[in-house]
Amino acid sequence: MTRALVAALAEELERAGAIRTPAVRRAFLTVPRELFVPEHAERHGLEAVYRNEVIVTAHDAAGRPISSSSQPQLMAAMLERLAVGEGMRILEIGAGTGYNAALLSELVGPRGRVTTVDVEADVVEAARGVLEDGSYRVETVCADGALGHPPGAPYDRIIVTAGTDAIPAAWCSQLVEGGLLEVPLRFGPDAQAVVTLRRRGETLESVAVLTGRFIPMRTQQGSGAPAVSLLATESRGSEGWTTLAHLTGNGVGRLPLAARRRALALVLDGGRSQQLGIRFPTWWLGLYLFLELPPARLVARHQDLAVGWVEPDGRSLALVAGRSEHGDRPSPQRLLAYGGPEAQAALEAVLETWESRGRPNPDRLYVRATFRDGRSRIVRRWR
Repeated sequence: MTRALVAALAEELERAGAIRTPAVRRAFLTVPRELFVPEHAERHGLEAVYRNEVIVTAHDAAGRPISSSSQPQLMAAMLERLAVGEGMRILEIGAGTGYNAALLSELVGPRGRVTTVDVEADVVEAARGVLEDGSYRVETVCADGALGHPPGAPYDRIIVTAGTDAIPAAWCSQLVEGGLLEVPLRFGPDAQAVVTLRRRGETLESVAVLTGRFIPMRTQQGSGAPAVSLLATESRGSEGWTTLAHLTGNGVGRLPLAARRRALALVLDGGRSQQLGIRFPTWWLGLYLFLELPPARLVARHQDLAVGWVEPDGRSLALVAGRSEHGDRPSPQRLLAYGGPEAQAALEAVLETWESRGRPNPDRLYVRATFRDGRSRIVRRWR
Protein backbone atom coordinates (compact mmCIF):
# COMPACT_ATOMS: atom_id res chain seq x y z
CA MET A 1 0.00 0.00 0.00
CA THR A 2 2.74 2.45 0.93
CA ARG A 3 4.57 1.89 -2.36
CA ALA A 4 1.40 2.62 -4.33
CA LEU A 5 0.72 5.80 -2.34
CA VAL A 6 4.31 7.02 -2.84
CA ALA A 7 4.14 6.32 -6.57
CA ALA A 8 0.78 8.09 -6.87
CA LEU A 9 2.15 11.20 -5.12
CA ALA A 10 5.24 11.24 -7.35
CA GLU A 11 3.06 10.99 -10.44
CA GLU A 12 0.87 13.84 -9.21
CA LEU A 13 3.94 16.02 -8.63
CA GLU A 14 5.20 15.20 -12.13
CA ARG A 15 1.87 16.12 -13.72
CA ALA A 16 1.96 19.42 -11.82
CA GLY A 17 5.43 20.13 -13.22
CA ALA A 18 7.00 20.14 -9.74
CA ILE A 19 9.15 17.04 -10.36
CA ARG A 20 11.20 17.46 -13.52
CA THR A 21 14.28 15.27 -13.12
CA PRO A 22 14.89 11.58 -12.40
CA ALA A 23 17.00 12.48 -9.33
CA VAL A 24 14.22 14.36 -7.54
CA ARG A 25 11.67 11.71 -8.49
CA ARG A 26 13.96 9.00 -7.09
CA ALA A 27 14.37 10.93 -3.84
CA PHE A 28 10.60 11.19 -3.33
CA LEU A 29 10.17 7.50 -4.14
CA THR A 30 12.95 6.52 -1.72
CA VAL A 31 12.30 8.62 1.41
CA PRO A 32 9.19 7.52 3.39
CA ARG A 33 7.29 10.62 4.54
CA GLU A 34 5.47 8.73 7.32
CA LEU A 35 8.81 8.23 9.08
CA PHE A 36 8.90 11.99 9.75
CA VAL A 37 5.24 12.51 10.72
CA PRO A 38 4.49 9.37 12.78
CA GLU A 39 1.76 10.95 14.91
CA HIS A 40 -0.08 12.20 11.84
CA ALA A 41 0.26 8.78 10.22
CA GLU A 42 -1.09 7.03 13.29
CA ARG A 43 -3.99 9.43 13.73
CA HIS A 44 -5.04 9.86 10.08
CA GLY A 45 -3.52 6.93 8.20
CA LEU A 46 -0.98 6.63 5.40
CA GLU A 47 -3.31 8.03 2.75
CA ALA A 48 -3.35 11.34 4.64
CA VAL A 49 0.45 11.33 4.83
CA TYR A 50 0.77 11.05 1.05
CA ARG A 51 -1.71 13.76 0.17
CA ASN A 52 -0.16 16.77 -1.49
CA GLU A 53 -0.69 18.87 1.64
CA VAL A 54 1.29 20.63 4.35
CA ILE A 55 1.30 18.88 7.74
CA VAL A 56 1.77 21.13 10.78
CA THR A 57 3.69 19.24 13.48
CA ALA A 58 4.41 21.77 16.26
CA HIS A 59 2.95 24.96 17.74
CA ASP A 60 4.29 27.55 20.17
CA ALA A 61 2.62 28.57 23.43
CA ALA A 62 0.35 31.00 21.56
CA GLY A 63 -0.83 28.28 19.19
CA ARG A 64 1.15 29.50 16.19
CA PRO A 65 2.74 26.82 13.98
CA ILE A 66 6.51 26.62 14.35
CA SER A 67 7.29 23.40 12.49
CA SER A 68 5.74 21.50 9.62
CA SER A 69 6.25 19.11 6.77
CA SER A 70 5.75 21.40 3.78
CA GLN A 71 3.47 20.67 0.85
CA PRO A 72 5.28 18.06 -1.30
CA GLN A 73 4.58 20.00 -4.50
CA LEU A 74 6.36 23.07 -3.16
CA MET A 75 9.21 20.96 -1.75
CA ALA A 76 9.76 19.26 -5.10
CA ALA A 77 9.64 22.52 -7.04
CA MET A 78 12.18 24.08 -4.66
CA LEU A 79 14.53 21.10 -4.91
CA GLU A 80 14.40 21.24 -8.70
CA ARG A 81 15.28 24.94 -8.75
CA LEU A 82 18.05 24.39 -6.23
CA ALA A 83 19.72 22.06 -8.75
CA VAL A 84 21.36 19.82 -6.16
CA GLY A 85 24.06 17.49 -7.49
CA GLU A 86 25.96 14.55 -6.08
CA GLY A 87 28.82 15.47 -3.76
CA MET A 88 27.50 18.95 -2.93
CA ARG A 89 27.64 20.59 0.51
CA ILE A 90 24.18 21.75 1.57
CA LEU A 91 23.04 23.96 4.45
CA GLU A 92 19.36 23.89 5.37
CA ILE A 93 17.96 26.64 7.62
CA GLY A 94 14.90 25.24 9.38
CA ALA A 95 15.03 21.54 10.22
CA GLY A 96 11.29 20.97 10.44
CA THR A 97 10.54 17.26 10.61
CA GLY A 98 13.79 16.32 8.88
CA TYR A 99 11.97 15.12 5.75
CA ASN A 100 13.47 17.77 3.45
CA ALA A 101 16.96 17.10 4.84
CA ALA A 102 16.49 13.41 4.06
CA LEU A 103 15.52 14.25 0.49
CA LEU A 104 18.61 16.46 0.20
CA SER A 105 20.74 13.63 1.57
CA GLU A 106 19.49 11.34 -1.19
CA LEU A 107 20.29 13.98 -3.80
CA VAL A 108 23.89 14.65 -2.69
CA GLY A 109 24.71 10.96 -2.22
CA PRO A 110 27.46 9.47 -0.04
CA ARG A 111 30.10 11.98 -1.17
CA GLY A 112 27.94 14.98 -0.25
CA ARG A 113 27.14 16.61 3.08
CA VAL A 114 23.89 18.01 4.46
CA THR A 115 23.66 20.18 7.56
CA THR A 116 20.31 21.32 8.95
CA VAL A 117 20.01 24.11 11.54
CA ASP A 118 17.05 25.07 13.72
CA VAL A 119 16.68 27.38 16.72
CA GLU A 120 14.16 25.11 18.47
CA ALA A 121 15.97 22.45 20.54
CA ASP A 122 13.03 20.05 20.62
CA VAL A 123 12.57 20.33 16.85
CA VAL A 124 16.25 19.56 16.34
CA GLU A 125 16.17 16.57 18.68
CA ALA A 126 13.10 15.11 16.99
CA ALA A 127 14.58 15.58 13.51
CA ARG A 128 17.94 14.16 14.60
CA GLY A 129 16.30 11.06 16.05
CA VAL A 130 14.28 10.21 12.97
CA LEU A 131 17.16 10.97 10.59
CA GLU A 132 19.42 8.64 12.59
CA ASP A 133 16.73 5.95 12.65
CA GLY A 134 16.50 6.18 8.87
CA SER A 135 20.31 6.13 8.47
CA TYR A 136 20.33 9.49 6.66
CA ARG A 137 23.71 11.23 6.63
CA VAL A 138 22.62 14.62 7.98
CA GLU A 139 24.24 16.79 10.66
CA THR A 140 21.59 18.44 12.85
CA VAL A 141 22.52 21.60 14.74
CA CYS A 142 20.61 23.67 17.29
CA ALA A 143 21.54 27.28 16.54
CA ASP A 144 20.21 30.55 15.17
CA GLY A 145 19.84 29.96 11.44
CA ALA A 146 20.36 33.66 10.74
CA LEU A 147 24.05 33.03 11.49
CA GLY A 148 24.28 30.11 9.09
CA HIS A 149 26.75 27.46 10.24
CA PRO A 150 30.36 28.65 9.83
CA PRO A 151 32.04 25.31 10.75
CA GLY A 152 30.66 23.65 7.61
CA ALA A 153 31.18 26.56 5.20
CA PRO A 154 31.48 27.13 2.35
CA TYR A 155 28.31 25.58 0.94
CA ASP A 156 27.34 24.88 -2.64
CA ARG A 157 23.69 25.41 -1.80
CA ILE A 158 21.75 27.01 1.07
CA ILE A 159 18.02 26.38 1.38
CA VAL A 160 15.82 28.24 3.85
CA THR A 161 12.47 26.76 4.87
CA ALA A 162 11.13 29.70 6.90
CA GLY A 163 9.92 33.12 5.80
CA THR A 164 12.23 36.10 6.26
CA ASP A 165 12.15 39.78 5.29
CA ALA A 166 15.95 40.09 5.27
CA ILE A 167 18.89 38.06 4.00
CA PRO A 168 21.63 37.78 6.64
CA ALA A 169 25.10 38.55 5.28
CA ALA A 170 26.26 35.21 6.70
CA TRP A 171 24.22 33.33 4.13
CA CYS A 172 25.97 35.11 1.29
CA SER A 173 29.47 34.86 2.77
CA GLN A 174 29.07 31.13 3.52
CA LEU A 175 28.01 30.38 -0.05
CA VAL A 176 30.56 29.50 -2.75
CA GLU A 177 30.91 31.84 -5.70
CA GLY A 178 28.18 30.88 -8.15
CA GLY A 179 26.33 28.92 -5.45
CA LEU A 180 22.58 29.12 -4.98
CA LEU A 181 20.54 30.41 -2.04
CA GLU A 182 16.83 29.55 -1.97
CA VAL A 183 14.75 31.55 0.49
CA PRO A 184 11.07 32.46 1.11
CA LEU A 185 11.31 36.26 1.04
CA ARG A 186 8.67 38.47 2.63
CA PHE A 187 8.14 41.69 0.67
CA GLY A 188 6.27 43.79 3.20
CA PRO A 189 3.41 42.72 5.46
CA ASP A 190 1.59 40.33 3.12
CA ALA A 191 3.62 39.35 0.05
CA GLN A 192 5.92 36.35 0.06
CA ALA A 193 7.70 34.39 -2.68
CA VAL A 194 10.34 31.67 -2.76
CA VAL A 195 13.34 33.19 -4.52
CA THR A 196 16.41 31.31 -5.78
CA LEU A 197 19.45 33.60 -5.95
CA ARG A 198 22.97 33.08 -7.29
CA ARG A 199 26.02 34.54 -5.60
CA ARG A 200 28.04 36.88 -7.77
CA GLY A 201 30.76 38.37 -5.59
CA GLU A 202 29.04 40.15 -2.72
CA THR A 203 25.72 40.30 -4.56
CA LEU A 204 22.86 37.83 -4.86
CA GLU A 205 20.73 37.87 -8.02
CA SER A 206 17.55 35.89 -8.62
CA VAL A 207 17.44 33.08 -11.16
CA ALA A 208 13.98 31.67 -10.31
CA VAL A 209 10.88 32.63 -8.31
CA LEU A 210 8.10 30.41 -6.96
CA THR A 211 4.82 31.24 -5.28
CA GLY A 212 4.72 29.81 -1.77
CA ARG A 213 4.32 30.79 1.87
CA PHE A 214 6.28 29.60 4.91
CA ILE A 215 6.15 30.00 8.67
CA PRO A 216 8.26 33.05 9.74
CA MET A 217 11.75 32.43 11.05
CA ARG A 218 11.70 32.16 14.82
CA THR A 219 14.20 34.99 15.17
CA GLN A 220 11.62 37.14 13.41
CA GLN A 221 8.43 35.53 14.73
CA GLY A 222 5.50 37.80 14.17
CA SER A 223 7.31 40.30 11.94
CA GLY A 224 5.27 41.32 8.95
CA ALA A 225 2.12 39.48 10.05
CA PRO A 226 -1.22 41.11 9.28
CA ALA A 227 -2.22 43.42 12.11
CA VAL A 228 -5.86 42.27 12.11
CA SER A 229 -7.79 39.25 10.93
CA LEU A 230 -11.55 39.73 10.52
CA LEU A 231 -13.45 36.48 11.00
CA ALA A 232 -17.15 35.68 10.97
CA THR A 233 -18.35 32.20 11.90
CA GLU A 234 -21.53 30.43 12.90
CA SER A 235 -22.24 27.26 14.83
CA ARG A 236 -24.00 24.47 12.99
CA GLY A 237 -24.88 22.01 15.71
CA SER A 238 -22.69 18.94 16.00
CA GLU A 239 -20.72 20.02 12.92
CA GLY A 240 -19.06 22.79 14.94
CA TRP A 241 -18.17 26.25 13.69
CA THR A 242 -18.35 27.17 10.00
CA THR A 243 -16.34 30.04 8.54
CA LEU A 244 -18.61 32.55 6.80
CA ALA A 245 -16.02 35.18 5.97
CA HIS A 246 -12.37 35.73 6.81
CA LEU A 247 -10.54 38.88 5.73
CA THR A 248 -6.85 39.52 6.34
CA GLY A 249 -4.21 41.87 5.02
CA ASN A 250 -2.40 45.03 5.97
CA GLY A 251 -5.23 47.20 4.68
CA VAL A 252 -7.65 45.49 7.05
CA GLY A 253 -5.31 46.19 9.95
CA ARG A 254 -5.37 49.91 9.19
CA LEU A 255 -9.14 50.22 9.16
CA PRO A 256 -10.83 51.88 12.15
CA LEU A 257 -13.04 49.53 14.13
CA ALA A 258 -16.26 50.79 12.57
CA ALA A 259 -14.79 50.43 9.07
CA ARG A 260 -13.72 46.86 9.81
CA ARG A 261 -17.26 45.99 10.80
CA ARG A 262 -18.63 47.60 7.64
CA ALA A 263 -16.18 45.71 5.41
CA LEU A 264 -17.01 42.39 7.01
CA ALA A 265 -20.74 43.10 6.77
CA LEU A 266 -20.37 43.88 3.05
CA VAL A 267 -18.83 40.48 2.37
CA LEU A 268 -21.43 38.68 4.47
CA ASP A 269 -24.29 40.43 2.65
CA GLY A 270 -22.93 39.37 -0.76
CA GLY A 271 -21.65 41.40 -3.66
CA ARG A 272 -21.35 41.60 -7.42
CA SER A 273 -19.41 39.04 -9.47
CA GLN A 274 -18.14 39.37 -13.02
CA GLN A 275 -15.86 37.22 -15.15
CA LEU A 276 -12.71 39.04 -16.23
CA GLY A 277 -12.22 36.98 -19.37
CA ILE A 278 -8.78 35.98 -18.10
CA ARG A 279 -7.38 32.47 -17.66
CA PHE A 280 -4.28 32.70 -15.50
CA PRO A 281 -2.82 30.86 -12.49
CA THR A 282 -4.44 32.25 -9.35
CA TRP A 283 -1.24 32.09 -7.27
CA TRP A 284 0.71 33.98 -9.96
CA LEU A 285 -1.79 36.79 -10.26
CA GLY A 286 -2.15 36.85 -6.48
CA LEU A 287 1.61 37.36 -6.08
CA TYR A 288 1.51 40.29 -8.49
CA LEU A 289 -1.36 41.91 -6.61
CA PHE A 290 0.24 41.31 -3.21
CA LEU A 291 3.37 43.09 -4.48
CA GLU A 292 1.76 45.93 -6.41
CA LEU A 293 -1.30 46.93 -4.39
CA PRO A 294 -0.66 49.71 -1.84
CA PRO A 295 -0.16 48.03 1.55
CA ALA A 296 -2.65 50.41 3.15
CA ARG A 297 -5.37 49.17 0.78
CA LEU A 298 -4.52 45.47 0.56
CA VAL A 299 -7.09 42.90 1.64
CA ALA A 300 -7.24 39.12 1.15
CA ARG A 301 -9.99 36.60 1.69
CA HIS A 302 -8.89 33.53 3.59
CA GLN A 303 -11.15 30.92 2.01
CA ASP A 304 -9.98 31.18 -1.61
CA LEU A 305 -6.85 33.36 -1.46
CA ALA A 306 -8.66 36.19 -3.23
CA VAL A 307 -6.66 39.45 -3.19
CA GLY A 308 -7.86 42.99 -3.61
CA TRP A 309 -8.51 46.56 -2.49
CA VAL A 310 -10.41 47.99 0.48
CA GLU A 311 -11.34 51.65 0.88
CA PRO A 312 -10.31 53.31 4.21
CA ASP A 313 -13.92 53.78 5.31
CA GLY A 314 -14.76 50.08 4.72
CA ARG A 315 -17.67 51.01 2.44
CA SER A 316 -16.11 49.63 -0.75
CA LEU A 317 -14.13 46.44 -1.31
CA ALA A 318 -13.10 44.45 -4.40
CA LEU A 319 -11.26 41.16 -4.86
CA VAL A 320 -9.81 39.10 -7.70
CA ALA A 321 -10.58 35.42 -7.22
CA GLY A 322 -9.75 32.29 -9.16
CA ARG A 323 -9.05 28.69 -8.28
CA SER A 324 -7.02 28.39 -5.09
CA GLU A 325 -6.63 24.61 -5.31
CA HIS A 326 -3.93 23.85 -7.90
CA GLY A 327 -3.53 27.60 -8.13
CA ASP A 328 -0.43 27.30 -10.31
CA ARG A 329 -2.61 26.13 -13.23
CA PRO A 330 -4.58 28.55 -15.44
CA SER A 331 -8.16 29.11 -14.36
CA PRO A 332 -10.84 31.73 -15.08
CA GLN A 333 -10.44 34.85 -12.95
CA ARG A 334 -13.39 36.87 -11.68
CA LEU A 335 -13.81 40.19 -9.91
CA LEU A 336 -15.91 40.34 -6.76
CA ALA A 337 -17.12 43.80 -5.73
CA TYR A 338 -18.85 44.84 -2.52
CA GLY A 339 -20.37 48.18 -1.61
CA GLY A 340 -19.50 51.30 -3.61
CA PRO A 341 -17.62 51.36 -6.96
CA GLU A 342 -14.40 52.97 -5.70
CA ALA A 343 -12.49 49.79 -4.81
CA GLN A 344 -13.48 48.07 -8.05
CA ALA A 345 -12.24 51.01 -10.13
CA ALA A 346 -8.92 51.09 -8.26
CA LEU A 347 -8.41 47.35 -8.60
CA GLU A 348 -9.25 47.41 -12.31
CA ALA A 349 -6.57 50.09 -12.80
CA VAL A 350 -3.98 47.79 -11.22
CA LEU A 351 -5.13 44.95 -13.49
CA GLU A 352 -4.75 47.22 -16.53
CA THR A 353 -1.12 47.82 -15.56
CA TRP A 354 -0.64 44.06 -15.13
CA GLU A 355 -2.02 43.56 -18.65
CA SER A 356 0.24 46.27 -20.10
CA ARG A 357 3.26 44.51 -18.58
CA GLY A 358 2.37 41.31 -20.40
CA ARG A 359 0.83 39.45 -17.45
CA PRO A 360 4.17 38.73 -15.72
CA ASN A 361 4.64 35.32 -14.13
CA PRO A 362 6.79 34.81 -10.99
CA ASP A 363 9.99 34.15 -12.96
CA ARG A 364 9.75 37.67 -14.38
CA LEU A 365 10.24 39.05 -10.88
CA TYR A 366 13.89 40.10 -10.56
CA VAL A 367 15.33 40.30 -7.05
CA ARG A 368 18.78 41.60 -6.11
CA ALA A 369 20.39 41.66 -2.68
CA THR A 370 23.47 43.65 -1.72
CA PHE A 371 25.11 43.99 1.68
CA ARG A 372 26.49 46.85 3.71
CA ASP A 373 27.57 46.79 7.35
CA GLY A 374 26.20 43.28 7.68
CA ARG A 375 22.72 44.26 6.52
CA SER A 376 20.99 43.39 3.26
CA ARG A 377 19.37 45.77 0.83
CA ILE A 378 16.81 44.00 -1.34
CA VAL A 379 15.41 45.52 -4.50
CA ARG A 380 12.86 43.99 -6.86
CA ARG A 381 11.36 44.83 -10.23
CA TRP A 382 9.43 43.09 -12.99
CA ARG A 383 11.56 42.12 -15.96
